[in-house]
Amino acid sequence: MDTGSLLDLSLPPDSPSNTPLRPTRLAKWGAWLQLAPLIGGFFTSFAMVRVFSHISATGELRDKEAGDPAKLSEGIGWALMGTHIGLVVSLVGCILLCLAIFKQGSQPLWVKILFGISTIPALAALQMLVFLLARATA
Repeated sequence: MDTGSLLDLSLPPDSPSNTPLRPTRLAKWGAWLQLAPLIGGFFTSFAMVRVFSHISATGELRDKEAGDPAKLSEGIGWALMGTHIGLVVSLVGCILLCLAIFKQGSQPLWVKILFGISTIPALAALQMLVFLLARATA
């Protein structure tokens, strides 16, 4: 009798608990959508630089076109819209990660960590949506 095989407590190679966890397609989509706040932040920075470069190109704030509140608020509105879109897309990604973790079963550790991190911009997006809905109904 071979005592080496009796002492070998490792799992067979085809055992399900011996294979690494692979993220589902839903988890991958949710992870990719977490890049949206970065893209929204880039868009916000780009729009704000454009607004302030317009002010600096004219030289003075008292200039009629540079100090025009309508033009400034339009540029700042575009900047904030970029932030808002990025946060809302991130909220969708957070929901996809939540579904992947809680509905589809066990996921790799990085999916769970990313879900925990993604709740921060998702809560900010929810706050912005609630604020906009409150303003629209008032």
